[in-house]
Amino acid sequence: MKKIYPQQWLHYHPYTKSDTVDRYYCDIVNKLMKVIYDYDVMAGDPIVGEGVYEDAAIFIGAWFEDVISQTGIWQVFTSECEKRYGSRLPFYELDDEYYYDEINIEDIRFILWHSFQSWKKGVKVYNPENKGLENLAKAIYDILDKEYETAPENERLQEFFDFSNIEEGNYLEYRNKIEWFFMNCYINIGCYEDYLCSMDEIMSEYEDDDSMDERTKDIMLYSKRINTVLMGRTPLLGITAPEYIKLIQEYNKADHNAYYMNIGSVKEAMYTVESETDEYFVFKSLIEDNTYYKVTKESLEQNSQRLVPGDTLVTSTLFKYGEYWYHNGAMMNYRISENPGMKKNIKELKSILGPNNQEKVYKDFIKATKGKQFIFFKDVDEMVVFIEKKIEYKKNQDLDFSSLGDGLVMLSATPKNGLCFMKNLCYCVASPDNPYYNQEQAEKEAINLLIDQHSIPYELSCYLLDNGCLKDAGLNSTLGAEHGREFVRKNAQFMMDYFFNKCREKDYNDVFKM
Repeated sequence: MKKIYPQQWLHYHPYTKSDTVDRYYCDIVNKLMKVIYDYDVMAGDPIVGEGVYEDAAIFIGAWFEDVISQTGIWQVFTSECEKRYGSRLPFYELDDEYYYDEINIEDIRFILWHSFQSWKKGVKVYNPENKGLENLAKAIYDILDKEYETAPENERLQEFFDFSNIEEGNYLEYRNKIEWFFMNCYINIGCYEDYLCSMDEIMSEYEDDDSMDERTKDIMLYSKRINTVLMGRTPLLGITAPEYIKLIQEYNKADHNAYYMNIGSVKEAMYTVESETDEYFVFKSLIEDNTYYKVTKESLEQNSQRLVPGDTLVTSTLFKYGEYWYHNGAMMNYRISENPGMKKNIKELKSILGPNNQEKVYKDFIKATKGKQFIFFKDVDEMVVFIEKKIEYKKNQDLDFSSLGDGLVMLSATPKNGLCFMKNLCYCVASPDNPYYNQEQAEKEAINLLIDQHSIPYELSCYLLDNGCLKDAGLNSTLGAEHGREFVRKNAQFMMDYFFNKCREKDYNDVFKM
């Protein structure tokens, strides 16, 4: 069994030197790790990688420290669960003995499930009702309950989450706090490792790209890191780190009018530079009519000299902090007057990139199906005929449907994605409009439509859930198949949000709800 030392414990804290409080919680983690190894609830599972038990012990130790210190990290998660799903925790029945601001066995059960499930996302579902989890949670609770009254608060952690001492114009200090929270806070365990994996892939691509010099590569890598920090989704709740931090500030009763509460973000997009003042440039969205952003000059630095109002097209990733927007990462800028065909290209870009393009596809599909959200075909050829004859779209000669293989296809559309195809799981959709529905197969595999983001768009999965088309989805349960299905029905929305890493308020288009 591996032992956790203070230096490793500090990886999950926003400072670099340990003190007696850190050593106390580090000792707690090692006690927990011994119990977790002794129970070995995942014994024999070939999917689990090295380190899963260590992650679980660190998560629980840091959660315990968080609850004792009342920083609000865990309380935000449970309060948001209550808003979204009607209970402070998914999966488990909570009675009057559950105290949201103290330690609870149910919290530990969920954390254990999440810690183990994180290693299996995209592979299989770990049953939250597993008896081994329950027994292990009780053993861990007994250890922490004995420490609860005497465990020390972490004042340095409390101070970190007090944003009131950040000066209004100090965006970089704010962003540095966000970066630590996303990459290193216990609630986001796994984000840093996922980021490193993605960076390895990007660096491998750059090594083979002779057209990019080292400085450009460094800028692109830096851009990737910053935009991951600001816009990457947290493993729990499926929101961005700035959004999560804002909820923590609200929990801690921060001033709602404070500049650090006035935030927003826009993924990389194209803008025309409209005007400037001493402090900022005004960017106009290329694809959203009458949408303007005041972008501070201090965030543009080297690029600002090349931005000429009325004559510049730029790509930028923007983050709102207080009154103004800040550019983040790499920027490309083009002088319109130096490129004779640029004005024509801008018009073409607006038509290609604009959201109306996919929404038109969606509306054309709904018209062709006479209001049906999805339609089934016995094979790809039948689907192509429908697209050409009913929707009246000509098939692009370069478009290859061979990857869809033979057999059933479900065709749908969303305002965000346009036309969507689904294979393999068509027989799992329990709809009167599905002539190929097979209950026996659905009871075995319909769960994948709630947990496999590669099989189906999130919006469509939500739609199927809302309309009772996933009634057969269930988990294997020692209490029987019907219990497994009922368990999924009660927790379906959370499971979908968790495995897709999304949430309805951000990702479910209002147009799609019609």
